Amino acid sequence: ATLNGRFAEIATGSFQAKVEKNSYVELNEMAVSFNSMVDSIRERDAKLKEVALVDMLTGLENRVAFMQRLQTAVEREVTPFAVAFFDLDNFKVINDAHGHWCGDEVLRVVANRLKDTSAQDASFARFGGDEFVVVLEGTRAEDARLVAERIRSCVSELRFLECAPDLTLTLSIGLIEGDAPISELIAKADRA
Repeated sequence: ATLNGRFAEIATGSFQAKVEKNSYVELNEMAVSFNSMVDSIRERDAKLKEVALVDMLTGLENRVAFMQRLQTAVEREVTPFAVAFFDLDNFKVINDAHGHWCGDEVLRVVANRLKDTSAQDASFARFGGDEFVVVLEGTRAEDARLVAERIRSCVSELRFLECAPDLTLTLSIGLIEGDAPISELIAKADRA
């Protein structure tokens, strides 16, 4: 492809284009510069996607990424799959009594525990505030209930000696099996 063709590809958002080096010094320098620019744009694009899809406090996927993952599961017609919502009980009290930095630490530790205590096919996200959600692909509601109870038990054992030594966490859990439109699934799980 010509140099102009490669530029046209970049203009449409395709960063796969590379310019072949030529025997002419000027074209070689331009090709090196162009390829460096493409690599730089690709790296920035990847960083932007991460910022857009990852909750920076917990390192979990955010609500947008979760909704995309759920949409993909529905489109792929993954069956069965279950969705579980976890809501930290009385989280406002934690922030009020121990400070927001302690609340942030609680959210980080809970997020890590969620990742550590679940099946490999589980996809966790921070849905917002003190709410977490997991999609369990290939999991029926009965098995998802066992996963949710294991998570509830593990979270209740967490201790926060540095910021709230007397704190015992509890979770409210909403659980549904996926077989409905996404908005309906989310509403059902949130109400459960």
